[in-house]
Amino acid sequence: MTEWTRRVTNEYRNISIVGEEWTTNPAIVSYWQKGKQTHDGYKSYLPSIIDFPLQDALIKGLTNQENWNTGLNELYRMLANDFLFPAPENLVIFPDNHDMSRIYTQLNEDQALFNIAMVYLATTRGIPQFF
Repeated sequence: MTEWTRRVTNEYRNISIVGEEWTTNPAIVSYWQKGKQTHDGYKSYLPSIIDFPLQDALIKGLTNQENWNTGLNELYRMLANDFLFPAPENLVIFPDNHDMSRIYTQLNEDQALFNIAMVYLATTRGIPQFF
């Protein structure tokens, strides 16, 4: 797949390909993005990766009790990990996908939290994907 991605992106310079690594650990997700300096010399050609860590932090940030370690602080701390990515602006951000419950359900069917989540996803860094 790496060689295929390299060839396709070399041939079609304006194409964007998205990869999926479903983990909430940004250090693992960042490994697969183009431009990442890896510990083992692996070279990725994927310009975009699905941002599962941010999706998880968004849900936790809006539903967990607010204190020094939880609530919106979880969302802030996840964005603080953007330094791990060669191009955080190319991450695909999303509220939910085909493998999980809709965000409205994940937010306990709270319309106000749903509205906050939608505004956040429409205004933060990354490429928004609404399913």
